[in-house]
Amino acid sequence: RSSNVAAPDPGVSDAERRSITVPAGGCWFAPSPGGTALTFDSVGCAVLNKIRRESAGISDYDFLSSLGDPDQPIKVFETNSKSGEIFLMSACGRFIIKTVSVHEAEKLEKLLPKYHQHFQEHPSTLLGRFFGIFCLEYEGKKLHVTIMHSVFDTKLKITRMYDLKGSTHNRKVKSESESVRKDLDFIKDDIFVDVGEEKAKELLEHHAVATKFLEEANVMDYSILLGVAEMEKGKEAGRDAYTSQGGSTAYFLGLIDFLVGFGFRKAAESQLHKVSGHGVTASVTEPPKYAQRQRDFVRGK
Repeated sequence: RSSNVAAPDPGVSDAERRSITVPAGGCWFAPSPGGTALTFDSVGCAVLNKIRRESAGISDYDFLSSLGDPDQPIKVFETNSKSGEIFLMSACGRFIIKTVSVHEAEKLEKLLPKYHQHFQEHPSTLLGRFFGIFCLEYEGKKLHVTIMHSVFDTKLKITRMYDLKGSTHNRKVKSESESVRKDLDFIKDDIFVDVGEEKAKELLEHHAVATKFLEEANVMDYSILLGVAEMEKGKEAGRDAYTSQGGSTAYFLGLIDFLVGFGFRKAAESQLHKVSGHGVTASVTEPPKYAQRQRDFVRGK
């Protein structure tokens, strides 16, 4: 255990940065990193730990044992992402480990105070939960690594998955063998989230509040990750599940990939889509329009 890791101080900044060292021989929360010690920076650990404990109900022990147990090795998670970033998943399936670009890491660090405030004011938010942001040197390169709570934290088998942006331009799978389907596939599959009028109203409100937050953060290109699972005898769906009216189906939803800022490059890309006649349907557009379009998509407009 690193001696330079102090106990959380309620007065520290939400984006406080700490240096942590894993010794060459490993320690109680991490296996050996190899022949030399591994030192890395952790950003906002006090506030992200608070979100993990209070919003997700995950203890320090469960978190560290799931990620630091050599008998439960981390596995590669298949993704259709074009970013080239590393995408991993804990053996238990509860935690997603992903590298992000330096721009995304900086965006998240700047966003942390308001992100923390959002969770305090809206504990049932649909925003994806970050549990860690780390910066380290690996093979001469600086890596920015995030740990997130999986939207599909359940013992049930997810039978259908959708990545929904609210955009329809080129938003379909290239092959029916792809496990994560997109907006046009969702429409084609005629999926209906059957949770009843009261729960549907609650979901729409949660989504509206979360997308308003992202709109004000000047980000776009985020997705609603939707998973559908059939209930199984003797298994609970989990604390974040929305259950169908008949009780036979569970739905899991969360907003992910919300670190793409609308800067000069994205503004130029948006203009190109407009010139080509796809300004309304293309994924890249101004944050207010992006948020409203996704809200309209969710409401079925």
